Amino acid sequence: MTGDEDQIRQRAYEIWEQEGRPHGEDLRHWIRAFEELETPRGKAAQLNKRDASKSDENAPRSTVSPKKVRATPDRD
Repeated sequence: MTGDEDQIRQRAYEIWEQEGRPHGEDLRHWIRAFEELETPRGKAAQLNKRDASKSDENAPRSTVSPKKVRATPDRD
């Protein structure tokens, strides 16, 4: 299998899982995955998705929870 076919297979599997693993929808999932990965718009979306996941992985994780601040009325 070529790299493109592996990517299509992986994406079709992801779609299948997202839809609750329905029986008999493999061809529709394969076509949708192919269209997502092979059309210019689909390629751009995949690049954006990949870039977003990379930036999330590299983002610093905060271990401090934000404080709750209570507003108090001004006193004259």
